[in-house]
Order: sequence, then structure tokens, then C-alpha cells
Amino acid sequence: MGEQSSLGPIDPQVGGRPAHGVVEEFRRAEREMREDPSRVNLWRPILEQYRPTVLGECEKAITWSREVARDLLVTGMLADRPDREALVDRALHGLIDHPVTKAHARHLSIGTIRELGFTVRPLDEDPELQNAVLSVHNAVLLTFMNTGAFRLIENHDGRSFIQSVAKPA
Repeated sequence: MGEQSSLGPIDPQVGGRPAHGVVEEFRRAEREMREDPSRVNLWRPILEQYRPTVLGECEKAITWSREVARDLLVTGMLADRPDREALVDRALHGLIDHPVTKAHARHLSIGTIRELGFTVRPLDEDPELQNAVLSVHNAVLLTFMNTGAFRLIENHDGRSFIQSVAKPA
């Protein structure tokens, strides 16, 4: 990672809303209406904004994101670590748990990522690699800013897939 780089939480979003936030809101509404039935009138318009099944979809998205992340950490980045299970639990807590991450847009610095147990090498330790990464980053940014491209995938063989929309004149 670069010194100015950051990663973000991997908390799931459903319909453009944070899955954890939706679940928390339903639980809060349930608790408040049980404690004080007069709060039904407050909660009704809030809960009516949700379509049927959204709560279940959010709960499943949370479970699924944890399963996928756990599997990738156990079989990938942390596979050879003897303390793998503790590291996986700490990483999941810091990357997915909404009370910790607080917002999907949160920036997690290289220091925070290291505190979660990941081995991260600063990009500036290898100037040649840093130059290559920044060159690709800038080329992609310029492509997105100056064309209708919004998805760009290219492999090491020079094969590419580019999705774009017509750019307004």
C-alpha cells in the first residue's frame, strides 16, 4: 500500500443501503415500539420505505460476506499463519462489523490494516513497483475521466474488457 492509500470496509450494501444499517434500524424499531407502542406512528413511515424481504436479504448478505471473506483469508492471505483463526476473526471484526466500521466510505490506513493482522508492505519501499502502480492508476483515472468507460479489466496477456456508455458531447 502507498502511504496515502487506504482500504475500505467490506460491509455489504443492499439496494444502495448498508445491510447492517437496515438490520440495526429494524431491530431498533422493534425494540422501541415494544417498549412504547405510541412510537408506531413514528416508525411506520420509516419502515414503509423498505420493500418486502429486504430485512432477510440484508441478513443473508451479512452472513454471505462474512463467509466469503473468511474463506478468502483462510485459504489465501493468512493460509500459512499459525495464528490464522485469531487473525481472521480480528480482520473480519475490523473490516465487516458495522459498529466498528461505522460507514461504508470509511478509509482504513496502512497502520489500521496492519493492526488488523495483515502483512502490508509500503509501496514506496520498491520505487520501480510504485512507479508501475501509479502509472496504471493514473492511466485508468484518465480513461474514466475522458471517456465513457466505467469498467476496465486487462490481463497480463494484453487482453482487455472495457464497458462504457456514450459520453455526452
